[in-house]
Amino acid sequence: METRVAYAAVGAFVIALTAALIGLGLWLGADIETKRYTPYMFLTSESASGINPGTVVRYRGVEVGRVKQLHLDNPEQVRILLDIEEGTPIKTDTRASIATQGVTGLAFIELTGGTVSAPDLRPGPDGAPPLIPPAPSLLRRLDVAVSRNLENLDRIALQLQDLLNEENRAAFATLIRNLATLSETLAQERGRMSEVLANSERMTRAGAETLERLPETLVQLEGTLEEVRTAASTFRETSRTVGEVSRATQQEITAMRRGMEPGLDNLLRQVESATGVIEDLARRLRRDPAQLLRGAPAKEPGPGEQ
Repeated sequence: METRVAYAAVGAFVIALTAALIGLGLWLGADIETKRYTPYMFLTSESASGINPGTVVRYRGVEVGRVKQLHLDNPEQVRILLDIEEGTPIKTDTRASIATQGVTGLAFIELTGGTVSAPDLRPGPDGAPPLIPPAPSLLRRLDVAVSRNLENLDRIALQLQDLLNEENRAAFATLIRNLATLSETLAQERGRMSEVLANSERMTRAGAETLERLPETLVQLEGTLEEVRTAASTFRETSRTVGEVSRATQQEITAMRRGMEPGLDNLLRQVESATGVIEDLARRLRRDPAQLLRGAPAKEPGPGEQ
């Protein structure tokens, strides 16, 4: 009898505990069901490894939803459907990417960007979930950066290979030999270089002394320039006076020429008459040179003069 009572008590306790657990589960489930979600779509061309239904969606580090489903949209793209809590400010400039968490490397969907002034991201006309534009993930950016750096290294290696060809290597070897020869020559000419340096130092001191005397020289030069200006002014005055004298002299010469022109005309006529007589005498002498001794013959009397 006592055994049956114990079994009944145990059975009642188990039934009560089971009912309590079921009630707790229903209560917790009812609490979760109170949240409302808005579907959003996210397309990515990156690997979706580590993303599964139920994967966390974070917006600036805050959990705002989960991945509902994902499937391969085409050979180059993965379509991921997100359930995001209503009231989350998903804007038209919000971007989605695949990220990993810390050291554990757990993958999740990260939402970034979004400004207060940007409009909310709305569903399309057909009621399809809004499409959040993708952003390159950190791994993708690292991959692109590493690939670009590797390409740069390949180009640098090719350029170095072109630079270090046989001709350039021979030129470099010649250059090194010339540098060695130059070093030896400089070592041998050390004394002469010391003399050159000493001469340079003396020239520097002489230049410094010249610079010190430069203000005095400039003052003397200014005085000389002033004297030149004075001489130029005097020369201009003298030139002006000479011009005036020349004009007056020209006027006097003109007046003298006008007064002498009548006398000169008479003199010229007399000279012409004398020249005619001399020419006539020269002709007679050529015909009869004895006239110089006899004189001119007497003229024969004309008719009625005897």
